Amino acid sequence: MRAPFDVLSLAAVADEAQSLVGSALERVWEPEPRTVVLGLYAEAERWFLLCASPGRTRAHLISRRPSGPKPRGPLANAILSHLEGAVLTGLAIRGDDRTLDLCFDQEGRRYTLVAELHGRMPNLILVDPAGNCLGADRWLGPGKSSRPVVPKKPYVPVPGSLPLPIEPLPRPDLVCLPPFAKRLAEAGTDVAEVWRERAWSPVFSPDLGAYPLPVSALGIEAVSRESFSQALEQAYASEWVEEQGDAIRRRLLAQVTRVTMAREVALRQIEDAVAASGRAGEHQAAGELLLAYQHEVPSGASEVALPGFDGLEMRIRLDPDSTVVENATLLFAKAKRARARAAGLGEQRARFESEIRETREFLVRIQGATSADELEALALEAEQRRWVNAPGTAKKKQERPFEGHAVRESLSPGGWRVMVGENATANDYLTSKVARPRDLWFHVRGAPSSHVVLATNNQPQRVQTPDILFAATLAAKHSNMKHSSYVSVDYTEKRYVRKPKGAAPGLAVYSNEKTVHIEP
Repeated sequence: MRAPFDVLSLAAVADEAQSLVGSALERVWEPEPRTVVLGLYAEAERWFLLCASPGRTRAHLISRRPSGPKPRGPLANAILSHLEGAVLTGLAIRGDDRTLDLCFDQEGRRYTLVAELHGRMPNLILVDPAGNCLGADRWLGPGKSSRPVVPKKPYVPVPGSLPLPIEPLPRPDLVCLPPFAKRLAEAGTDVAEVWRERAWSPVFSPDLGAYPLPVSALGIEAVSRESFSQALEQAYASEWVEEQGDAIRRRLLAQVTRVTMAREVALRQIEDAVAASGRAGEHQAAGELLLAYQHEVPSGASEVALPGFDGLEMRIRLDPDSTVVENATLLFAKAKRARARAAGLGEQRARFESEIRETREFLVRIQGATSADELEALALEAEQRRWVNAPGTAKKKQERPFEGHAVRESLSPGGWRVMVGENATANDYLTSKVARPRDLWFHVRGAPSSHVVLATNNQPQRVQTPDILFAATLAAKHSNMKHSSYVSVDYTEKRYVRKPKGAAPGLAVYSNEKTVHIEP
């Protein structure tokens, strides 16, 4: 349960703010949406906050000037343009309504800043000496409200309230107590006497928030504060910390969940590679069978069935344009690659399984954190482990990645960043503007294909075979050879790639390459 900012709360604030009368308005801030802070100066500068945000409506003195620059929206600009240097001549509330009027004198002309802190659409409205609206937190046309707030049109008070200008008058008795005050009255607190005598005893409770009367009669523990403004400031500071903690929690959960999912995808790819590496013996046996029965294999056949060494028939796919010996050589090469691929897969699989366990445990810790400090410590840990980006490093939403070029990103099994150009200009941009000298650059041998870049972070020696095969497969799939059963892909460091002078977009020459063979 949170204590409401009711008419008693507003009355307590208005009484405290009487000390501002006679101060001159010098500055105006809008630190948050639907919130203005007035900088008033007499012997020293003091700050008065007005908030018309639904669910957070309030008015009170604050102890510190808003930090940073002085951002201002339309309402703050209107206040400053008309009231800069104006003297605050009075503050008054309207009976039992949550409306606060701040009256200013500007060279003999009377302006009123009206804070309507009630209803579904609370508002802040600047009214000129003729009673017309000069500025507002929200403008309301006739279709939105029975009391329109329209520029340069008369301000319409709440029905039944006193018209402008309001003068500080003896406070009348409350016609009816607000709900929370009524509960206090039923518990034995003389709320009516407090109202008449202005005998405020402000308190703060972490659970309840701030209220201008003691709440012990309801069995709620709270501590006394010197002023109600101080209690309100503490209450909303606590709420802000809680909101900040929730924001950190949401950001961490989203980013660490994405990391976990990426590791799970990489693990599945490694498991697929492990399964493929298990066929090394099958490829080796098929190649040996072809050599053993080469005279029985029809020329130009795309498939042949031969008796296996175990007595069972084995069906072998062939390249009809190659000889039997060439097909056998291809099968032996497949077996060799499968065995080489299997060498580092066990270690990678164990590493990814470990990381997935760690990120899942970290997600549980995020969910169980109970304070903003604890969440900030978790955020720092996640940044150090490179699971999340530091706040503020993300690109703005309106910015297009790669300056709008058609470049697609993915993650290799080892977690390396792999980029693919999807057209000729994107290939040029990727190779010339994005790739670094020690990155690995991939291209299908002897055929048009996308440029593929594996970003090595200046450590190409750490890139493992599954990562190279992953990038090479992307090059094969983004080429004219994507439907072939066997594709040769060259790769080299980007420093060995250059674009000939005057060459067409996407054309490049390279040297010092190595070649891998892919089955797209």
